[in-house]
Amino acid sequence: MTENEEVRAGLTVAVARLAADREIGELSEVIRKDSRMRDGGIKGTIEEKLYDVLYYTLALANVYDIDLAQCHRLKDEINREKYGKQNLQSEGGRKR
Repeated sequence: MTENEEVRAGLTVAVARLAADREIGELSEVIRKDSRMRDGGIKGTIEEKLYDVLYYTLALANVYDIDLAQCHRLKDEINREKYGKQNLQSEGGRKR
């Protein structure tokens, strides 16, 4: 990796991290207000902020070349051992 690529990668991580921090704070706020999507409007809702947090999570995983599917499997296994049950999705989590 060239020096310029290292600088760009460092900036990408810093920007994505700061954006993720901001979005997590905003998610906390809309959860506190229970701001849900109604009539197709997503702006300022829990749904919008969940998307934003997911977007920056995926961006950081991409920068660090992290296989999130593998992380999910490994962490789910740890949680099953720790709590004696499967993840929420396999436990019949909320369906839409």
